[in-house]
Amino acid sequence: MRNSVRSIDKTVFDGILKGAGFGDELQLVLSPQPSNFAGLYETAKPELRRFLAARYERPNRVTKFLKERLGPTCQICGLDGFLMRNGKRYCEVHHLFHLAKRLPGSLSPSQLIIVCPTCHRKLHYAPTTDPVEADGIWSFELCGRLVSIPVFKSGEGTEGLILPRNVDAPEPGRS
Repeated sequence: MRNSVRSIDKTVFDGILKGAGFGDELQLVLSPQPSNFAGLYETAKPELRRFLAARYERPNRVTKFLKERLGPTCQICGLDGFLMRNGKRYCEVHHLFHLAKRLPGSLSPSQLIIVCPTCHRKLHYAPTTDPVEADGIWSFELCGRLVSIPVFKSGEGTEGLILPRNVDAPEPGRS
């Protein structure tokens, strides 16, 4: 049995697709005929699906601590996070190293940075290099530009930890 590809009956295949959560919409998308794909969802209701998943630990107390110490200013573009309904500024915390690498210290505040949602998306989806630390500064390229961010040291104040306008900063006035 060298060939692992086997043909199966269409009803079996359809059953597999349905079991995987694909319904009539897949047949409409795959069909060469014009479809009413959007019509399938005119009256559809969201379904609750339960599943088990594994995820890497992201201790909330560490991100909360960092946000309290550094505030809502993006360490990449230098802009404050937007104002939320609760009156607080929104910001996100980015792990400089992928948690899947399971590196020692990757949960430490010294390996985390405060970012706005736009810069956070860029860090995950735009061209970037791995960060390198030298003389207390993290350096990496993001979208072809060098970004430099001081390493957070929990015993020190926050002065100098925000280097405004590192990368593709939007026009002033965005909040």
